[in-house]
This record gives sequence, structure tokens and C-alpha cells, in this order.
Amino acid sequence: MSFDDAQKNMGLDRDYLKRDMFNQIESGKGPEWTAYVQVMTPEEARKQSFDPLDVTKIWPRSEFPLREFGRMVFEQEPR
Repeated sequence: MSFDDAQKNMGLDRDYLKRDMFNQIESGKGPEWTAYVQVMTPEEARKQSFDPLDVTKIWPRSEFPLREFGRMVFEQEPR
């Protein structure tokens, strides 16, 4: 969908995207994402120059690579 079409659809029908997502889920074509995690030991955390639990910080991928652990799939509407 082009940007102009998206703006037009949202202007005419504010629930367009929500309904589209629910229709995709019902048809068995719900959104999917590959899920990743970064892992740091407590010892590694103590050595960092930043607080690893600070959500405004990004862990360097060169030291803590992304590890795939599965897929997230919307198979039913959220309740």
C-alpha cells in the first residue's frame, strides 16, 4: 500500500489497520516475527561502562550477538 493510500484509508476509516490485522489472523495469515535475545552474564554486566538494564542503552552486538530463539505468531485475536 502506498503512503498516499494509507493516509486516505486512515482518514476515511480509522479502524482500517486494526480490522485488516484481525482479518489476516482469521484467514490464517497473521503477522509473524523472528524473535531474538541478547545474553549477558552478571560478571559481564559488572564490567560494562553503562547500566545494562537501562532501556535507553543498546548492547553492542559485537560483544553480545543476537541469538534467535523462536518465532512470534499472531494466531488469534488478543482478548
